[in-house]
Amino acid sequence: MDIELGAALGGAATILAAIAAAVGSITSGWLSRRHQKRAIRAALLAEVAALSSIIRRRKYREDLEEAAEHVRRTGDKYYLTVPVPPHYCRIYAANVTSVGLLQPALAQKLVVFYQLVDSVVQDVSPGGVLASGSDDPADFIDAKELLDEALAVADSLAS
Repeated sequence: MDIELGAALGGAATILAAIAAAVGSITSGWLSRRHQKRAIRAALLAEVAALSSIIRRRKYREDLEEAAEHVRRTGDKYYLTVPVPPHYCRIYAANVTSVGLLQPALAQKLVVFYQLVDSVVQDVSPGGVLASGSDDPADFIDAKELLDEALAVADSLAS
């Protein structure tokens, strides 16, 4: 009888050890993913804040408005090129596949922000409508409005 009890206790101990290992592994994985989500969230929000600060400090919106006014007044073609490095959104680019781990509302705002900014970056980069020159004030106003929308999203993320 003692042997049977010992075998049963040994089996129960083995099962409990396996359960404890599984729970520990699951908890460790959960904590790791939670930390990863927080780090990605913080990094993306910091990049959005930095980009919106740069847009404001360098007065890109005002430049677009002035360009539109110049074209309206003169009818001349106006060229607007801004040297934007390919790594301007390196945090977003490096984590684009992880954006889905974030809360849906946050993920949606981040994607909208980056798409709006990227649209303007394409316009002012070589080959873009503004870099190639435009005599249509609406082209410049459109880019300004895209930046306005992006900045509004950035402001909502900051609050």
